Amino acid sequence: MYNMVMKILLVGGGSGGHLTPLLAVAASFKKLHPQAEMRLWTDKEATKGQSVAGFSSVQKVLSGKYRRYQQGGKRFIPWKDRLRNFRDLFLLAAGFVQSFFRLLFWRPNAIFLKGGFVSLPVGLAAAALRIPFIIHESDTHMGLTNKVLSRYAAVIALGLPQEGKSSEARPSGSASPTERRENRRLSRVVGIPVASSWEQARLMSDTKAKKRLLEVVPELKILAGPLVVVVGGSLGARHLNQVASSFKLPAQTVILAGPNAHPEFGKKHITLSSLSLEQGLPELLRLADVVIARAGATTLTELAILGKPTIIVPKDVLPGGHQTSNAARLAAADAAVVIPEEQIDTDLQPAALRLLNNSAHRRRLARNIGELSVTDASQKIAKLIGQVTEQKPNTKTKAKRGE
Repeated sequence: MYNMVMKILLVGGGSGGHLTPLLAVAASFKKLHPQAEMRLWTDKEATKGQSVAGFSSVQKVLSGKYRRYQQGGKRFIPWKDRLRNFRDLFLLAAGFVQSFFRLLFWRPNAIFLKGGFVSLPVGLAAAALRIPFIIHESDTHMGLTNKVLSRYAAVIALGLPQEGKSSEARPSGSASPTERRENRRLSRVVGIPVASSWEQARLMSDTKAKKRLLEVVPELKILAGPLVVVVGGSLGARHLNQVASSFKLPAQTVILAGPNAHPEFGKKHITLSSLSLEQGLPELLRLADVVIARAGATTLTELAILGKPTIIVPKDVLPGGHQTSNAARLAAADAAVVIPEEQIDTDLQPAALRLLNNSAHRRRLARNIGELSVTDASQKIAKLIGQVTEQKPNTKTKAKRGE
């Protein structure tokens, strides 16, 4: 007898917010289909410091990025980035050709695309070859790559309902009524996939979390008393780090300064590269009394699982204002304190001090953000991938049962 050898491709990169959900989905899919062959395609930077065990291969994809920013509600592109955008058109074309021929010779049953610029050439090549794929959008505003790929996707998985559009995948102005109805039919709000280690950390005692953290980062000594952790995202946040490095709080402060931490950040407080805490970050944030973070959707999901009192500093120059929208959603639910980027020099330390001194406020924030947590998103996506492969089986690869 013969049975299908299921082949699944996962694609994403550019930041930890795109890569870590892929790893969570891969782990859940492996539990459902332990014999499946899984491959990961990403960019050259995303896997630095990340463990990507469990894939039969990890390959880099050529891709171009469209750089644009916004401030005060207006979009702008600096001249230097306009030239880089023009150059990256050729990288996008090269990535499409590269992906097309790779998929021609290794045709997966289904592809899961986490968004970001790495996914675009792969998604377009998959559409050309009629390979079914699922896209996932974490934020309340859909990113440019997912807007393009949504018209070809078999399923549109959403971390949150799209702001102002129910579950529509594309803005009203760029989709016909028929396309909007089709997007609603294909859309599924599933949550944002994160590793199971976050739920495990939530259930840990302080003693066990400290022990685990010391095993991962022996040089990090968590002192008795309050703890403030500053998280600027996987790539760090220089302005946020600079402000936090000048804190004078009645608490121990740990700054996760990203892979390019500036030496000055470590003068007064413990400063770590976020990459050195790949395995210990859930435990560190589990121990925190107050967390100061950006408003990336994956980070906020992880903090919701832990139920952490959080001060959010959204990065407002990002296109689409997705971090601003993410932060506004939590502020409306009284689930976080929000400080705009332009106010952190004067307002961030006082806000942290008020929160440290008000245990009732911390408990209220922790309760409210915890009510927004979703812990089964990776399992839901893994099941969706399985359903897509059943709808459109790949019959080219067979293996004898038991071999």
